[in-house]
Amino acid sequence: MNPASTAAEHSTERSAVVHSIEWLGALAIAAGLALAAAAAAHAEPADSSDSGSAVSSSESASHSDDSDASAVSSKPETSVRSSGGTPTPDLSESVDETSATDPSDSETATTQRRSSPLSRDVSAPRTRLSALSITSSTRGHDRAPPTEEDSQSTAAPRLSVRTSTESVPTPQRAATVSTPLAEVTPAHPPALAHPPVLVALWGWVRRQVHETLFNESPTVSYDSAHTVQVLDGAITGALDVSDPDGDRVKLAVTRKPKHGTVTVAPDGTFTYVPAAGYAGPDTFTVRATDHTGSLVHRLLRLIIPSFHSGSTRVELTVAQVETIQVGDKPAGIAVAPRAPRVYVANNGTDTVSVIDTTTNAVIGTIQVADGPIGVALGLGGDIAYVGSQTGCSDCTGDTVSVIDVFDDANDLITTIDVPPVPQALAVSPDGTRVYVASVAETLTVIDGNSNEVTASIHIPNGLQAVAVSPDGSRVYVAGFVGNSGAVYVIDIATNEVVTEIPVGVLANGVAVSPDGSHVYVTNAATAEDNTVSVIDTTTNTVVTSIDVGQGPEGVAISPDGTRVYVANFTDNTVSVIDTATNTVVTTIGVGTSPAELAVSPDGTTVYVTNFNANTVSVITLN
Repeated sequence: MNPASTAAEHSTERSAVVHSIEWLGALAIAAGLALAAAAAAHAEPADSSDSGSAVSSSESASHSDDSDASAVSSKPETSVRSSGGTPTPDLSESVDETSATDPSDSETATTQRRSSPLSRDVSAPRTRLSALSITSSTRGHDRAPPTEEDSQSTAAPRLSVRTSTESVPTPQRAATVSTPLAEVTPAHPPALAHPPVLVALWGWVRRQVHETLFNESPTVSYDSAHTVQVLDGAITGALDVSDPDGDRVKLAVTRKPKHGTVTVAPDGTFTYVPAAGYAGPDTFTVRATDHTGSLVHRLLRLIIPSFHSGSTRVELTVAQVETIQVGDKPAGIAVAPRAPRVYVANNGTDTVSVIDTTTNAVIGTIQVADGPIGVALGLGGDIAYVGSQTGCSDCTGDTVSVIDVFDDANDLITTIDVPPVPQALAVSPDGTRVYVASVAETLTVIDGNSNEVTASIHIPNGLQAVAVSPDGSRVYVAGFVGNSGAVYVIDIATNEVVTEIPVGVLANGVAVSPDGSHVYVTNAATAEDNTVSVIDTTTNTVVTSIDVGQGPEGVAISPDGTRVYVANFTDNTVSVIDTATNTVVTTIGVGTSPAELAVSPDGTTVYVTNFNANTVSVITLN
């Protein structure tokens, strides 16, 4: 790791911790204030059920202390509604009686009770007190009417109350005296008001506690299948970023690449620009953090740097891409195994371009029959076989040209007639046999020594590609009719089809791994079937399918078998597959309509024909 980068990261963490400690202090103070305010605001009397009695007792005591004065001076201010001449009771007597009926306050009420002037002439009524009214009930058949002295000695009440007197039905009079009580005496003592600031502060504290203790970590991951290197060398890709709590996520590059620069956007997309002239691997690390629960998480990250954050390491392979101008409509391509030469069949100009791989320049052009489509090398690269087609499946005249390319002689040796529309050629490892796959449902076998056709194998499908196993015992032919694609396995010893393996639609490219264990087939019929089928040659079954670019056609494998390269004709790219994981590790932009490709013997360079750009892209790997 770069020391300057490490120091910067530590400095950033220390600043974050100092800020977090200040935040913690503020949070503690705010929590204390909020808790104290909440406790005071929710305080209630010890016995809420006796609140009404407590009020009555205190008022009774006050009335008792002033009873003498009240008895002397009578100022009736209470509004009284009378029915049947029922006397108005003294308020102090009623409150005292209500207090006395409360068992919890009986002793106190007894000592505080004083007799009223009414007690001399009438029986003291039983009184029931509620939060809303005081109800007095008098039982008896006869009751003496109040005297003038009684009326004058009644103490003036301080409060306006509602009193209800109920009597047993009697022929005599009954009266109800009522005064509103709720105006001055609520059901319960009012709770303290909740200040809005403290309520908001308490809510904020609760949210912070929840987010700090229960917030989940964000995640970030990298899928190399979405990485594309464009023609100018820059690499673009996307990170998969998510947060279980839906928090906003911040992305930061914690380890910078060594051979270039990278910028990461908030949505996870990134752009990597390699240093000028660099080709090879490079890596960088991205960390994802959210913006909640930052205090505890930052403190713990001092001990565990990865605590409560997600990170991913992005591994890239930088390739240098050069462009070589060749003939019109380049299609088939082959790399000489020993000489520094590449041969390109130009379908539009009826030629073969010869490229010097040391200079990446065209050093020769070979004239061949009309419509060359494919090329293969035999005898260690000394002989070139070029298949040409007129484009008419019912016509004759399609051929294979045999060319001596040793020491750049480039002389035509002979021309061999083959069935209509030859699409691809392959040579056995020992160079003794040449196989030509034609759309006319025929696999033609040519003797490499005599240049004569020795066998024609009928296959009920339009053949598109052919490859030979490294040991020369099997030939794999890919073809399709309509929506039915298949790979046919042929035993070289008998020239018979051993088995048919169903694959994707429009199978048109095939390659065998260097150890012969797997066969890779491109399928390019529909948007849902832009795949590569992987066949296990032991069981002759498809073991997996790999998504690649649009319109995959040509396919080639590195000499060590670790990489598979696929030319995506529609989206102008080359997909690079890791054979250990069967996943796309990167995608490289090339020219328009890449058709076929070949890999150099040392595996460091891939050559791609661009059919509609009239060029060859040279991809240099480290």
